[in-house]
Amino acid sequence: MTTEEIRAVIDAMVEAWNERDLDGYLSHLTDDAVWHDPVMVEPAEGREAVRAFSEAVLRAFPDFRYTIRPPVCVADDGVRCAVPWKIEGTHSAPLEPPGYEPTGRKAAFEGIDLLGFRGERVCRIDTYFDVLVPAEQLLGLTLRPRPGSWRERFVVSVQRIRAAWLRRLGRTATLCGAFLLFVASTPCYAQSSSSVAFALGAGPSVPVGDLGDQSTNVGVQATGMVIFGDPRRSLRFRVDAMYSHFWGSSDGTNPDTDIVAFTGGIVLSVKPSSNVSPYFVTGLGLSLSSDDCPSTTSLGANGGFGVRVHRFFIEGTFRLAASGCNSMYQIPISLGIRL
Repeated sequence: MTTEEIRAVIDAMVEAWNERDLDGYLSHLTDDAVWHDPVMVEPAEGREAVRAFSEAVLRAFPDFRYTIRPPVCVADDGVRCAVPWKIEGTHSAPLEPPGYEPTGRKAAFEGIDLLGFRGERVCRIDTYFDVLVPAEQLLGLTLRPRPGSWRERFVVSVQRIRAAWLRRLGRTATLCGAFLLFVASTPCYAQSSSSVAFALGAGPSVPVGDLGDQSTNVGVQATGMVIFGDPRRSLRFRVDAMYSHFWGSSDGTNPDTDIVAFTGGIVLSVKPSSNVSPYFVTGLGLSLSSDDCPSTTSLGANGGFGVRVHRFFIEGTFRLAASGCNSMYQIPISLGIRL
């Protein structure tokens, strides 16, 4: 097809869409046309699937309008083209699927469609746009972390831990397998017990050893716990996951450090049936850190004690792990609640 012929098809499709003439719009597609769009649960394959998606969008956005932003770029082979566009619409009704409720807010954003032709009809549509732009407009929220915000620091911390994990993935596969096998064995114990409890805790964490030398301030930590066993018995089993963050030196010579620890162990309560019950905890697991050592993952251990008052508890432990060249020791203090 020539550039003029392709442009005529595109203009006819846009006009039909804006006039809600779906029959006219679909007449320019092949029977097996495929449409990929970031908001689709899965690609629309075939005319009827494209019709269903189009009807859902137009129901949710009754004033939806599609405008081409020239130039339309046609490939030399005459079977592919790129169509920049702008979309405007107000979310006035539910979007099914997946079931988004109307917000009454208007969205206006830009993107591009890559079209593939077979003969004089479109056989493929690949739609590209930044989904966060309309999402922020329709929700009235800022989804991207602002530079320097705590959300940005949190995202960076998660990325650093993930990057450290990926760098050491090959070396730590055996350790991870052993830990998962250890955790997987807990259902046998849980089935023989009368309850499974969950708890959340958070608080400061004091860096010790090499970690204390790197970090000039007390860090922060948050911990999630799963406790297996009869609450009336002194001995129970516990699995926990803890994330902690430590700030480096202000002059930048020592970077921030993030640690994720997974631990399985036992809890020994002194008076398990009482409303006030002191207890001891100890365990083994994996510790992952974002420091610059050659090894960022290692076996770790913890031990400490706490006091439960009804559903609330305060707990202090000593956690140790060596990440190759540094000792990642810390003393987290948690104030929490059993859910």
